[in-house]
Amino acid sequence: MKAAKSVEVAFEQLKPGVRLVGKGVVLPGTDGLVMPFEAVSLKAIQAQITRIYESNIPQFLQVNDLEGNREIRRVGKPLLKKTISLNNQGVTDLGKWNRFTLDLNQLIKAEPGAIYQVQLSFQQKHAAYNCPGMQTTGEGMTTVADENQDDYEEDEFSYWDAYENYYYDPDYRWEERDNPCHSSYYAYGHRTVTRNLLASNLGLMAKLGNDRQLMVAVTDLQTTDPLSGITVEVYDFQQQLIESTFTGNDGFAAVDLTKKPYLIIAKNGDERGYLKVDDGNALSMSNFDVSGQVISKGVKGFLYGERGVWRPGDDIFLTFILEDKNDQIPDKHPVTFELKNPRGQVKQ
Repeated sequence: MKAAKSVEVAFEQLKPGVRLVGKGVVLPGTDGLVMPFEAVSLKAIQAQITRIYESNIPQFLQVNDLEGNREIRRVGKPLLKKTISLNNQGVTDLGKWNRFTLDLNQLIKAEPGAIYQVQLSFQQKHAAYNCPGMQTTGEGMTTVADENQDDYEEDEFSYWDAYENYYYDPDYRWEERDNPCHSSYYAYGHRTVTRNLLASNLGLMAKLGNDRQLMVAVTDLQTTDPLSGITVEVYDFQQQLIESTFTGNDGFAAVDLTKKPYLIIAKNGDERGYLKVDDGNALSMSNFDVSGQVISKGVKGFLYGERGVWRPGDDIFLTFILEDKNDQIPDKHPVTFELKNPRGQVKQ
C-alpha cells in the first residue's frame, strides 16, 4: 500500500440455529442411538423424543417413509422433553458452528426394533447472542431454566403445543421473523429440526419379477456380507402376513406371492429391518433400457454369428440357442433358417 489507511471491520454474530448432520434413518454398528447435530450461538437446546412402537411401525409406514412424521399421534408416544446444556461439551466458542452428539441411551431406555423421532429446538432464553440494550449473563440472553421433564408415563405433554403457540403468540411480528433479538425469530417452530432413528445392521433389497416371485437380499450394513438365517416376513397393505421365510447362506430368500406385497420386515434377534415395496418406492429405471423382452407365449431363441461383417463369398457360421425351460420342444426338432437379401427376398 502506498499510503496508510484505517478501516473499520465489523465481526457479525451468527444467528442462533441448529442443523442435522448427514442423511438417513438407520444407524448401523452403533452401541445405541447416537445422533450428531450442529449448533451455533446456542448455550442449550431442547430435545423432544417420541417412540414409534415396533408393533405400530407397519401402520406408521402406511402413510410415511422411514423418515416421515405424519400421524405420529396414532402410532407413537412422547417419552421425554429435556433441555440439554451445550456449555459443558468442551466447546470454547459457541458463536460458530460446532458439532455435538446426542446419546439417546443416556436419556431413555430404547426398545429394540422401535423408531425414535428426535426433535431439536430452542427458545430465546437458550440463545448465546448479544443484543443491544439487553441484560445478559455473559453467555447469552438469560440463564437456562430447569425444564427437564423426564417422567411422561401419564403426564403426556400437549400434542397441540405448536397449535397453541401459533395462534396465541401476541408478540409475534412478521417483519421481525429474522431478528434474533425478537421473540418472533423463535416462534412457530421454524427453527426446529427433526430426525427419525432406527438402530439396525440389516440392509434390505428386493426385486419382484413378472412371475410374482419376490427375491429379498439381506446384508450386513457394516461389512456388506450376506446374512443367513434371517427371518423375512412379507405383509400386504392391511398389515396381514402374506409369507414368512428365512435367508439362505447367500443371504437370499425367495417368496412366491399370491397377493400384492407392501412391506418386508427382516428380523435377527432384537434387530429389525423395514423395506416398503409398494410401486411408489421402486427405484426409477426410466433413464436406462433395462426392460428386455417379455415372452408371453412360445419359447425364446437367440441367433448370432461368429463376427458381424462378411465379404462376398465368405462362409457364414451361425449359432442358434433355444431356451426351453418347460421342455416343450422334443429332442432333434428341426430349426428352419431363412436367409434374405437386402430387399427382403428369401434367397435360401
